[in-house]
Amino acid sequence: MSEAIIAVKGEGAGVSRCIIYGNDGGEVDFLNGIYSIHYYEDLLEDCVRATIILVDSVGTIKGTTALDGLPIVGQEKVELTINDNNNNAKSVVLFVNSVKPYFNDTNRQMITLDLVSKEYIINEQVRVRTRYDGKISDHIDKILKDVIKTQKKINLEQTINTYNFLGNNKKPFYTCRWLSKKSVPTTGGGLGKTAGFFFYEVGDTIVNGSKEEKGFYYKSIDTLMKQEHKVKLMFNTTVDKRGEKVPAGYDGKVVSYNVETAGSGNVTERMKLGLYNTKIVTFDPFNCFYKVTNQQADDDSYEKGGKKLPKLNDKDFTFNKGTGNQGPTKTSYFLIDTGTMPTGNTKQQIGKSQEPNLDYSNVVNYSTMRYNNLFSSKVEMTIPGTFKLSVGDTVFVDSPKIEDVKNPDVNQQHGGKYLISRLCHYVDQRNTYTVMDLVRESVERKA
Repeated sequence: MSEAIIAVKGEGAGVSRCIIYGNDGGEVDFLNGIYSIHYYEDLLEDCVRATIILVDSVGTIKGTTALDGLPIVGQEKVELTINDNNNNAKSVVLFVNSVKPYFNDTNRQMITLDLVSKEYIINEQVRVRTRYDGKISDHIDKILKDVIKTQKKINLEQTINTYNFLGNNKKPFYTCRWLSKKSVPTTGGGLGKTAGFFFYEVGDTIVNGSKEEKGFYYKSIDTLMKQEHKVKLMFNTTVDKRGEKVPAGYDGKVVSYNVETAGSGNVTERMKLGLYNTKIVTFDPFNCFYKVTNQQADDDSYEKGGKKLPKLNDKDFTFNKGTGNQGPTKTSYFLIDTGTMPTGNTKQQIGKSQEPNLDYSNVVNYSTMRYNNLFSSKVEMTIPGTFKLSVGDTVFVDSPKIEDVKNPDVNQQHGGKYLISRLCHYVDQRNTYTVMDLVRESVERKA
C-alpha cells in the first residue's frame, strides 16, 4: 500500500520552479507571481498541457512587464515544477501555445498562458510520408523517433497484429490515434477477443526526491485495466481532522465524489455508439465476398474493473429468442484491402496477393465496442493533491451504501477499481487538489 494521502489542503504544497525563457534571449522567474496552475493529463489527448495565471507587474524585466519586455508571443520555453503534500512533484518542460489577458490596470496585469508539450507544436510542422510495414507498435515507435524526433521516453506495448500503410502526408499524432483503433495486444484474449489502444503522454514525476521519467505511452485498454491500483480511497462525510480519520486499509479520503453509472446516461445515445452490440459489414472487391459480423459484448471477452457488464432488458427487447441478443445498434462498413501493400520481393508479394492487410471483423469491430464500453461508467472525484497519480493509473474507490442504518456497508454497485482517464492537478496560493475522471465498463465492486 502506498503512503497515506494527507487530507489537508495546501500546506507545504505549491510551486518550486516556474521560469519563462524568451525567444530572443532573457528569462523571467515567475515563482512569486503565480496566481494558479492547472496541469492536465488525458487518455484522449496526445500531450500534457497546463494553464497558468500569472501576475505580470511593471519592473518584471527591463522596467516593464514580461509580456512586453521579454516579450511573450508564443513558443516560449517554460520550466515548471509543482509539488503536493507528500514529497511528490510534477516536473515538466512546456511551451507557450497562447497568451490571453485575464486582468489589467495601470501598473500590472494578469495573463493566462496555455502551455503544451514541445511535440504538440512539432506535430503541426511535420508529416508522415513514408511507407510502414510490420507491427503497429513498431510504427508508433518509428513515428515518434523519426518524424516527431522526441527525446522523451517511449513506453510501448507490443501489438500482435501487423498493418502496412502509407503516411499520405498525415500528421504524426493523427496517425498514431488512427493506428490505435487497429491494434490488438499480445496479452489477453488476443485477435478476435479484444482490441483498442490509447496513445497519450505523462509528465515526469518526482517521488521522494527521485525522478521517474514518464514520456509517451501506447497501451492497450486490457493492460491498463489489469494493472494493480495505485491507491485505495474512501468517500464519506466523517470530519477528517488532518487525515487522522482515514479508515483502516485506505490511503486517503475523497473531498468530492460524483457517480455517473452505466444506467444514468441516455440509453438511445449509448446504443448509437454501439456500447454492447455492433455490426460490421465487409466487402472484398478482389472476389466479391460479402460478410456481416455481429459482435455482442461478453463478460468473459476482456478484463474489467468491476464484476460484470450492466444487465440489459432481455425480456422486452430481445429479437433472437433464447439468445438474449438485442440486435446490433451500430453498423460500420469497410472494403477489405486484399493484396494491398504486401511485403517482400516480387515472388513473396505475389504469394501474399490474396491476404487482407487488416482483419476488420476481428479488430475494428471489437475496438469500437471496447472504447465505448469503457466510458459507460464514470466517477468524477476530487482528492487532496497527490502528484504520484497519473493518467492511465488505476485507483480503488469505496463509498458508503445509501441505506437506513447507523454504520452502512460499502456500496457494492459503484465501488471498486477504476481507470484514470483524465486528471488535473490544481495549485493556487493556498490549495492543492487533484481532480480525476475515472471510468470503467462494468458494474459491481470486486473485493
